Amino acid sequence: MVAVSEAPARARGRSGGTRPQAPSASAALAVQTLQLLGRWQRVSSGHIALATGCACGYGAGVDLREIDDLILDFLHNRFINVPAVTAFVQQHAFAAQGRTERQGSLALLLRALAGHPAALPAHHVHQLLLALEGSITSIEEQH
Repeated sequence: MVAVSEAPARARGRSGGTRPQAPSASAALAVQTLQLLGRWQRVSSGHIALATGCACGYGAGVDLREIDDLILDFLHNRFINVPAVTAFVQQHAFAAQGRTERQGSLALLLRALAGHPAALPAHHVHQLLLALEGSITSIEEQH
């Protein structure tokens, strides 16, 4: 009969074979981007009331899907001195739709960024996500 000895738990943990690997920075940015995309899709399906409105539900409002261009213009102006970010926004928010006029989609931009988070240096992705976080949070507070 052969005795089988089991390695102590401490030894197994140090080998790295049983411990899950930490997600890469790129994967973490992709997850953060997808979370923002989900928030944007949820909030952009509604509208913002411009006046108090009445109980009957009628009142002036803005369709949040029309705010895409405003946010994309904000990003363009915010990152005007960062050519890589400006080019990424132009390529993925506007050209991805096959349009020549300046009508973009924040959802397309976020999907492209989530699918290719390494397309920009990590610090640029982080800055871009912070700018979008502020914009989306502001809209959520008004919604």
